Amino acid sequence: MGQPAIGFLDHGNMSGTVKGYKAAKEAGIKFFPGFEGYLIDPTRDDWDNLEKGAPKVERYHFGIQALNEDGYKALVKLSSLSHTRPRFNRFSRLTLSDLAKFGMEHGENVAFYTGCYFGYVQQTLVRNEGGKGKVNAEKIIRQFTRWFPNLFVELQHHNIDHSADENVHGFDTDDDIVDALYDIAVRNGLPVVAGQDSHYCDQGEKSAHNLMKTMVYAGIDDEFPGDSFHLATADWVREHYSDEVWSSIEDGHQRLLDLHDLSITPLDNFKNDVPKISKAPKRKMRTLCTDALAKYFVENGISKAKEKVYLDELAEEMSVINDLGMAEYFIIVRDYVEWCHANEVFVEARGSANGSLVCFLLGITQIDPIKWGTDFARFLSRDRVKAPDIDMDVEDARRPDLVAYLLSKYDAVQIGTFNKLGSTYDEREDREGGSVLQTWLTYQRRVCFDRASIKLAEKHARRGDKPPTQAEIKAYGTGIFNRQYGDITDIREVEEVMPKDYKGLRRMIEMDSVYKSYGVHAGGILLSGEHVKIGDYVPTMLVASSDTKVSQYDMDDVEEFGLLKMDILGQATLRTMKIANSLIGKSKADDLTWIPENDPEALKVLRSGRTGTGVFHQEGYTKAKGGRSMPINSTKDCVLWQALYMPGAMDTGQTAHVERARKDKAFRDQVTYVHPIFEKWLKETYGAYVYQNQVMNILRDLGMDIPSINVFLKVVKASGKGAAEKNQIKLAQLAGDVP
Repeated sequence: MGQPAIGFLDHGNMSGTVKGYKAAKEAGIKFFPGFEGYLIDPTRDDWDNLEKGAPKVERYHFGIQALNEDGYKALVKLSSLSHTRPRFNRFSRLTLSDLAKFGMEHGENVAFYTGCYFGYVQQTLVRNEGGKGKVNAEKIIRQFTRWFPNLFVELQHHNIDHSADENVHGFDTDDDIVDALYDIAVRNGLPVVAGQDSHYCDQGEKSAHNLMKTMVYAGIDDEFPGDSFHLATADWVREHYSDEVWSSIEDGHQRLLDLHDLSITPLDNFKNDVPKISKAPKRKMRTLCTDALAKYFVENGISKAKEKVYLDELAEEMSVINDLGMAEYFIIVRDYVEWCHANEVFVEARGSANGSLVCFLLGITQIDPIKWGTDFARFLSRDRVKAPDIDMDVEDARRPDLVAYLLSKYDAVQIGTFNKLGSTYDEREDREGGSVLQTWLTYQRRVCFDRASIKLAEKHARRGDKPPTQAEIKAYGTGIFNRQYGDITDIREVEEVMPKDYKGLRRMIEMDSVYKSYGVHAGGILLSGEHVKIGDYVPTMLVASSDTKVSQYDMDDVEEFGLLKMDILGQATLRTMKIANSLIGKSKADDLTWIPENDPEALKVLRSGRTGTGVFHQEGYTKAKGGRSMPINSTKDCVLWQALYMPGAMDTGQTAHVERARKDKAFRDQVTYVHPIFEKWLKETYGAYVYQNQVMNILRDLGMDIPSINVFLKVVKASGKGAAEKNQIKLAQLAGDVP
């Protein structure tokens, strides 16, 4: 659009800041982070303790944005504060005294805007009580200027007719409101800016926005008035103002640009920042690991020759960990795992952390990577910029206890997440065959049936009958839905019965995702660093349904600050295993080290395919069938079974190849390899590519360095929309064909 800057004023939060800041920097334009705040009606002193039946407390909008890093840090605190107020309809709140205190302390570092049509100034103006709307609005603006030296009078013009609003007196059009605000600004020597209320990016997305609101508001059509609420060009906005006003708007925006001096240091200079909990983490880690390894040698009768393999691996891993400054991270994970063991909380690591000897010796994992041939480089290497991911599963019933421990011991917060309305295909196989469109399901629930309930209620009211019961509403809604949509098997067929809705549905699908609400991430917990503090850089919000404080930034965005995140996921399976362990008389309910390898009775169950009774990750039909087909004769076979019966291996023919090779000696004898290196690493799977470790080892032996291997593995694992094109570029870069 040729604009020099963009500013975010999300409703009550700053959640788009990280993505917006980085995208604006990449585009070479200035970025103004901030939020649209909600001011509690200053005339009400009962807002925090409403009596039953008391009138609703009004909320008035205002805009506030950071001009520099001090302003950003101050806004983080202000936004977080707004989510500690008693809540009405899930919106954050601030009082007039909050704004006064904030302005006097930080006003020079922020830009303050009088807000949209629902601002305190604008509502005072249009309500025009006693014919003094303009006088009273000016008094409010003057009050704001005492606290905020960088105050801008905000003008918004969407060609809206306000005459139908019973609270509006004498200011029926946007022209009337703009003229009055402009006069006040000129009389007081204040700059003006033009705000475009942008609820969607492209003007063509209006139909999708209308339908989305209909879904959210239970079938009630709630189309925005005016000529559009898109991200508009300057030319579009200019058409709404006179030449005199537009000239002042340009001056105001230039003043705003001149005030901008923002750089968010942790986002510009990424550096892992781990909380400091011990004086000498490197020495502590080395002592813990060497002592544990010496004990392991004795208990397992490790030969002297084999000892060297372990010692060399430990030295290499500690070297990498220390070079990356991650020793403290491993000490922290060990700390909470030890707490779990001490408090009989069943916890288990999964994923690539099981390739680390350090994790094994610290008690974080229970897999000896030397014995099982797992690879540390897949977990952590010197080219890695961000902290490693040690994914921990914890019995679901005790996860809150572990979370409480972490929140009490560290400066920490749970990570927030944003739920989508649902515009992606649900890949589950239904009995009719084909995929189910999640948006279509949401549309059914939130529009079709709710519209039917409204119609039925209106019908009852016209007849003077009692309001309909939920059962009557459901039956009525089902009847209407079946008549209108009963024969529809494809989303495109909606166009025939509801063309207006179809346009919105198609647009939402093209937009890929529409956020509808926020919540608590299932596993993520964020820890403040030694230098970068959550309170300074990560705004928080309250998830009212669970009374949980979470970050306003999602899992990906919080990582951009270099802060440490813990992935702790509640697992019902671990609870089941713990209960079973206890019922068979084991004294330590969370210890499974007594289970032998290659247990014949367990292998017999897995070979039978009877895995639907709680064998984690093996309950499905495909996995159960695979257990019979292989068949499974050892613990090592279980590992192969888990990897083979996954979509990637099955779709590429690797599963069928291994199944046949295990049963057909003649077929096995025909397997050839393009090079001895391939034979070395693929022989155990008869030439099939099954494990990521196989790919890593082949590439390493062929001379590829670890950073390049990691890029290659991302290509191997990538999937989804646009993956094929991106993978081609990455492969070309690895081959040196493109810069």
